[in-house]
Amino acid sequence: MGPSAEWMPIGEHRHTAEEYLAFEQAALDRHFFVDGKIFAMESVSWRHSTITVNLVASLGMQVKSTPYQVRAVATKVYSGPKIVNGLRGMFWYPDIVVIGADAKYYDPHTDVVLNPRAIVEIVSPLTEALDRGEKFTRLQTFNPSFTDSVLGRVDISSGSLPKR
Repeated sequence: MGPSAEWMPIGEHRHTAEEYLAFEQAALDRHFFVDGKIFAMESVSWRHSTITVNLVASLGMQVKSTPYQVRAVATKVYSGPKIVNGLRGMFWYPDIVVIGADAKYYDPHTDVVLNPRAIVEIVSPLTEALDRGEKFTRLQTFNPSFTDSVLGRVDISSGSLPKR
């Protein structure tokens, strides 16, 4: 599996998760990792940013005084399978991730969440298949804490609420 043909990996070399995370720490742009391949992320539109900011504000108010936190932009999620030789798994940046007080992290940097509660993705025509397909499948399969997701389209005024 992996992203469709529209997504071209950076180079042909397969990278370990640790190589990806070190690369990402130094990178100016964001990238995601799927089974040893690193992909550049699509830049976001003004509309996408506006939708994300509004949702973060709304969700933030809803989780106030609860054990949950809303994170955006700099938080990655890891979805299995379990890393074998560092070449398996998926790291990506959801538009918004909700975590609980029991949040578990991949490493001491605390920027990769292992047990997300909810994910919000604002999808575009380019990202929709990956967001609805492989990301969602891996979340359901490898992240037992994951309970909810919201997928909204940046180009239309609708969304869907796929459940686990």
